[in-house]
Amino acid sequence: MFAIAAAAAYERTRMDDPHLVRVIADLDRLEPRLREVTMGLDGAALHLQPPAGGWTIAQIFEHMRIADSSYVDGCLPKAIAKAQGKAKKPWKPSLFGGWLRRALANFQKPLPAPKIYRVAGVPRGDVVEAWLAGVRKLRALIESADRLDLNTRLSSPVSKLIRISLGDALAIPVVHSHRHLGQVERTRKALGR
Repeated sequence: MFAIAAAAAYERTRMDDPHLVRVIADLDRLEPRLREVTMGLDGAALHLQPPAGGWTIAQIFEHMRIADSSYVDGCLPKAIAKAQGKAKKPWKPSLFGGWLRRALANFQKPLPAPKIYRVAGVPRGDVVEAWLAGVRKLRALIESADRLDLNTRLSSPVSKLIRISLGDALAIPVVHSHRHLGQVERTRKALGR
């Protein structure tokens, strides 16, 4: 199944880098999954507190929007500019970036949200659309990085002390989004919706 999705992503974008072909294939699964997890939910349901506590569905989307924005509007454009003109080398995950992608992909193990990504107050009314707009910006950044050196280092949005590669930084928001769409599914189930 993954190989078919990756081949379809390659055909649509004609990307050369195998890592980015996989990232785009995963990104292409976000919007259909979003439609599935939000089908039939009204605005009120987005703000219902789960019986066992935790974030509302709107708060989950606000968290994703905040985190994605720290990449899409923060470190990624600068890193892509920095990678311009560098000789392309085969991508290797950075130590922290590889660990974070694996940790985020482990949907069963909870991870505390870094302080900068915690939701404070009531999420914006258009939070789902705002998150989706960020996903579309991410796609454009991924496509623009195709022929660049994905080993270019940048600071994580969470801490200047943590260095990750451009290839990691392009994949982390996608893995993070899939993780939290799973959380939306579980929250919806807990709410009986």
